[in-house]
Amino acid sequence: MSQPPELSGIATMPGLEIESTQILDTLPDGITIQDRDFTVVYQNRAMRSAFGDTCGMKCYAAYERRESQCEGCGVSRTFQTGEPTLVLRTAFDAQGGTSYWENACFPIRDQTGAIIAAAEVCRNVTDRVGLEDEVKQRNIELGQLNTQLQTRTAELIETFQRLEHEVEQRERMDIELRHAQKLQAVGQLAAGIAHEINTPTQFVGDNIHFLADGFNEMQGLIRKYRQIIETLTADPSRGPLVRQVREAEEAADLAYLEENIPSALEHTRDGVSRISCIVSAMKEFAHPDQREKSAADLNRALQVALTIAKSEYKYVADIETEFGEIPRVMCHLSDMNQVFLNLLVNAAHAISDVVGNSGTKGIIRVRTTSSGNTVRIDIADTGCGIPESVRERIFEPFFTTKEVGRGSGQGLAVARSIVVDKHGGSLTFESNVNRGATFTIRLPVDGLPATPVTPASLGATVRAFRASLAE
Repeated sequence: MSQPPELSGIATMPGLEIESTQILDTLPDGITIQDRDFTVVYQNRAMRSAFGDTCGMKCYAAYERRESQCEGCGVSRTFQTGEPTLVLRTAFDAQGGTSYWENACFPIRDQTGAIIAAAEVCRNVTDRVGLEDEVKQRNIELGQLNTQLQTRTAELIETFQRLEHEVEQRERMDIELRHAQKLQAVGQLAAGIAHEINTPTQFVGDNIHFLADGFNEMQGLIRKYRQIIETLTADPSRGPLVRQVREAEEAADLAYLEENIPSALEHTRDGVSRISCIVSAMKEFAHPDQREKSAADLNRALQVALTIAKSEYKYVADIETEFGEIPRVMCHLSDMNQVFLNLLVNAAHAISDVVGNSGTKGIIRVRTTSSGNTVRIDIADTGCGIPESVRERIFEPFFTTKEVGRGSGQGLAVARSIVVDKHGGSLTFESNVNRGATFTIRLPVDGLPATPVTPASLGATVRAFRASLAE
């Protein structure tokens, strides 16, 4: 095959006894040269093996079976720019199969520097392209699997949310059931005790009134006797009788009795009145609640709670009350009684932890106010305060900072459930360590339906697992 005159210089290498084509034929990559008309003027053995002898054919017809120049042709770009170009092309081999080639195109210049042809070093990358296609397909499949995994994860999170809600609902129902059972038992016991105490207390009270009235009458009679004695004193013959009467008065210490029996009776009457007040408070506190909310006097309820809790605070705290003019509130009164009692007992315990056996006393302040459709109750103490490290957990069921036997960890959890979930109110607190704490209850006057329960409890385990899935 003859070469064009301008290309004859590449056939031999000066100084060597071999032709350059022998070297090119030993290379594994295909090498082809096209002139400015895109006619194939040279192929090495690798190209002839892949495509047959195509010299004299247009390159686009020889390799891609086209009738016109290829789009994105590397040789054409090299002719235009004079710079080497790397392209990926699809070709049809001698057997009619499709193959993929990575072609490095670079210009061939004559002695004047003019581009007279372009050479291509062609590497068969069919296997690599097939692998890339497989990787792409695998990536698509992985993307689909990832989408499915995300969908399943979302479904699993939703399932755990439902499970969490059910666990929390069951836990809350269990706490409220135990709370109701305890209140019922305490209520029955308190009602029975109040009834048993009330009857003899009435007897004692009635008898004290009788004795007081009788003593007043006897004092009148004693004054008459003394007038008669004074009259007999003027009669010398009655002297021995008068002396006997006065000796009898001194022996009976009548003057002392006249001076102290009235105050003793008054103190006894006051004690019986206090017993009656406690009994009345017990009966009122233990009175079974109605299924529906009813209008209640919360100032009176706080007074009752203070009476019931007196044994907890009387040796460690003085009480300061500031009951405002507040409207009656639609609520479950027995539940609110329990809330007030829990907060008062907690306040007494906090102060006790500070004063100990020093004999000094702290202060528990109870204040009520109203604003618009809301009633506010503040119960403050001068106790030890709430450490910052546990403030986020104090409303959790079964969490307590008290020693074993002094607290069950349910008081504040139950109080919050009653105020927030049953009455649509709020229970918040402010605290300074070593200076005390103030718990604030806000209740809507007209009452609200119960809200969904969201306690921090066993559901924390489910939430933690759900969070790990979300990550």
